[in-house]
Amino acid sequence: MDNPELGVHFLVEALFDEEKPLAPQVKTYKPYLGKCCGADAKLQLALLCAVELYITDTAASAGPGRRPHITTPSLFGCST
Repeated sequence: MDNPELGVHFLVEALFDEEKPLAPQVKTYKPYLGKCCGADAKLQLALLCAVELYITDTAASAGPGRRPHITTPSLFGCST
């Protein structure tokens, strides 16, 4: 792929299952996502944007009155 940042978006779409809770999936795939981005700031930003887009799309597809299976406080090891 000529654009690695775009590849990160495809990776997120391929890894995550919108029918399952997101937080456990992120924990499962975190090592792979970390390897794909490494210390590259552009890839890290692309990953953040891809996950944000995925969450937005998943929430929108859940429809009005339905909450998507998303728990965000500790997705990437952040505490509230």
